[in-house]
Formats: sequence, C-alpha cells, structure tokens
Amino acid sequence: MLQSQRLNVSAIREVFHWTKPQGSFLKCNVGCSWINSKRKCGVSWITRDSQGRVLMHSRRSYSAIQTRLEAELLSILWAAEGMKNLHFKEVIFESSSAMAMNAVLQPHKAPAFRNILVEIRSLLMSLDNWKIKTVNQGGNKVAAKIAASVTEEHRYQSYVAAEEPSWLSLVISSEARNGTSEL
Repeated sequence: MLQSQRLNVSAIREVFHWTKPQGSFLKCNVGCSWINSKRKCGVSWITRDSQGRVLMHSRRSYSAIQTRLEAELLSILWAAEGMKNLHFKEVIFESSSAMAMNAVLQPHKAPAFRNILVEIRSLLMSLDNWKIKTVNQGGNKVAAKIAASVTEEHRYQSYVAAEEPSWLSLVISSEARNGTSEL
C-alpha cells in the first residue's frame, strides 16, 4: 500500500511548456507511443535537474502490447526501474496519461494490470521521495518525441544514455531557458 506522506498527485495541469523541478528533486518526464494495428510501442524517460540540465534519458521498445493503457503503464514501469537503478532518490514523474497515473494510484480500478501495477508501486516505494503528475502534452514534448522515434522511425534499439539526445538539443535548451520553476 502507498503511504500517504509519500503520495503527491496533481490533476492534469494546463502546462504548455516544460517546467523545472524545485530543490533537490529531479523531474522524470515519461513518454509513450503505441500503434494499435502493429501492437508495438515505444517508451521513454528523460531526467532533468532544477536548472533544466538533462542527466539521463532512455528509450525502449515493446511488442505484443494489446492496449494503450498497457503501453502507458509499461512506460511508467520503465521509468521507475530506471530511477531506482540509477539511485535517483527524489523524483517527480510526469506523464500525459491521466488514465495510467490513476491506475498506479488506484490499482483496484485496473485489475487486468495488477502485476504491472504491483511492480510499479514497489519501485516507487524504493525511492526516498516521489511525486506523480499528469501534464498536458506541451509539458511532455521531449519524452513523447523520444518514444515516437520507436514507432515512427523504427528505432527499436533500447538504451540508457547520459545527457540529452543530440537531435533534441535545441528543444531541450529552449525549455531549460524558458521553463519556470514549479511551486
């Protein structure tokens, strides 16, 4: 069970641009791109500090994915695994999928995905402090583009890399310059 002092959820915010996390928190934006007809999805995450600097990013592909919710939950699982394995302790997870974030918080409403949800929640509880936020797609552009590189450009190679993806450096630097700190 999630402990209430660790639970911090925000409803969908009308955020049209990326915002910087405050203090010692890192922000982990989570992306997902799913193609129903092919049952394939690409998932991604990108972490940035309070200055907007990219620390790490990652991409992964999955196949035989039956629903959008399953794809979105796998993206959160991939991000939570990454944060734990990299020993990041204070993390704000942001996704554009309200349905997936709600399933993480209320797993009884998504019994078909019980196993994935148990694993996600266990990984979250291994962090010292975490928050879940659902944001408009404008606040999650970079993660969405990385995930879409799997389904649109057929880049199936999974990886975890330091710093930013070079092909998105202009977008990332613009967001870092213009992103205001969260309250």
